Formats: sequence, C-alpha cells, structure tokens
Amino acid sequence: MLIILVAAASLSLVGCLVLQQKTFGSKPKGKRLDRVKASPQFKNGTFENFSPTPMMAKDASYFKLIKKYIWKENKTEPDYILPSVKRNLKLAPSGKPTITWFGHSTLLVQIEGKNILIDPVFSERASPFSFVGSKSYPGTRVYGPSDLPAIDYLLLSHDHYDHLDYETIMQMKDNVKRFVTPIGVGAHLEYWKVPEQNISELDWWDVIDISPEIKITAVPARHFSGRGLLDRNKTLWCSYVLQTKDYKIYIGGDSGYDTHFKAIGDKFGPFDLAFIECGQYNAFWPYIHMS
Repeated sequence: MLIILVAAASLSLVGCLVLQQKTFGSKPKGKRLDRVKASPQFKNGTFENFSPTPMMAKDASYFKLIKKYIWKENKTEPDYILPSVKRNLKLAPSGKPTITWFGHSTLLVQIEGKNILIDPVFSERASPFSFVGSKSYPGTRVYGPSDLPAIDYLLLSHDHYDHLDYETIMQMKDNVKRFVTPIGVGAHLEYWKVPEQNISELDWWDVIDISPEIKITAVPARHFSGRGLLDRNKTLWCSYVLQTKDYKIYIGGDSGYDTHFKAIGDKFGPFDLAFIECGQYNAFWPYIHMS
C-alpha cells in the first residue's frame, strides 16, 4: 500500500511539474525569430530600450530585495475586504467608451461596439507556480473569465506573469477573436494552442486597423521581458495607443520614465484618457517602473 501511495504521489508531482512547465511558454522560433532579429529594437541578441536601463537602482541588490520581502517593514495588505462594484459586462454599454478596471493592469475597454481586453490576469497568483507568489487581496477577484463578453481584441503589453497569465489565457482563448502582442510574445500563445492566424505581433510604431474608424498602435515603453532568468529580453514590450474617430486612449503597460513619453505625446496627443502605472513597486526599480 505504501508503495502504491508513493507512486501515486510521484505521478501527481510529475503531472504538477509538467503543468507548471507549460506556464513558462516558448521562445520565438522560425519565421517569428527571423522577425525578432530584424527589429530595430533587437541588438546584440536582445531587445533594448531607447536609453540604457539598469534593472535596479545603484544601491539595490537581490539580498536587500529578499530581506525586504521576508521582513516587511509596513503592513502591505488591507485590514478589510476591498469594496467593489460588479455589473453585467455582457450587456452592451452606452455609446460612450466604457472602461472596467479589474486591478493591477487588467482593463476592459468597450468602445464603438468592440470589446478590447488588456493584460488579463484572473488567477489567484501571478506566478509560474500555483503555490508561490503574491496572492490577490481579499475582494479583488470579483470577476472571472466567464463574466466577460466575447473579446474582439486582447492586447498584451509584454510577457511577464502579471500581464500574461497562462491560466487566464487557457480559460479565455476560445472567447477571443484576435490577440495583439509585441514581437515574439506570440510564441507563448501558439505553444498554448492559440491558432497562429488569431495572433498579430507588432513592433514599436506598427499599426493594426480594427475597423475603418478604430486603430491600435504599439508604441515604446521602458521595461524588459522574460518568463525566466535565461530568456530575458528575447521578446519585445510595448504600450498601446487606441484611436477612434472621437477618442484617443493611451494604455501604458509597464514602463519607467524616459523620452518615449514625449515622442508618443508629440505623435498622438493629446489623449482623452491615459492608463499609466504609478507606485506599484518600490524604489529598487526606478528605471523600469514609476512611483
């Protein structure tokens, strides 16, 4: 009996590891890799920002980071369930743009009869493992993929776990007409059985026309990419500009401050609405995030 139980436990562990391996995704290959290498942003084997971009502040270190994570100086979780409002997202909204924020970087933009979802994460943890990583705060997981309407366009800003979530994609991929990603990120989606014809990969300044009156432009951001320590910056990162005949919306993704903001503003601004990260992280990462 003990042998049987051990064998069953071993099989369960192997199954779990195989499942977790899927969350890492896949690297660009073939024609996709050729396009990666042809990008003006791809230099010396990796994608680069406009400006030199260290990962951490000069006085930061992984030791300090781990120490701060383990011994938190201040309370980092609310004492109560965060209040929220839940509505029926499948009901057609008014004629004006309707935006639903689900927390962190996940947004649903309903505009001109189109449902556009950005960086969806509906899992309990944004992590390659179900048992490691920061958990959602109580009250923040109000919606799930089943609450969403059919998605016309799903935009991904980059391939980090808190923006590209395996479990969410697997639950939603049959409810999405088209995925829009930066160059290289489509490799993860294809590995997860999203049909190639349903994926559009954009370099900075590339445009995709949703309709004669709606277009999406991938624009620069100052960040990095990778779902493991050995594959950093092998795929591109970006922000997006969503334009209709009446509105301009900027969707910032993750980015540190740099000259690209002025370049985007000069080319597309002014904007009616902008979503820009602020204060999600601390002073350890001043070049790849903002406070």
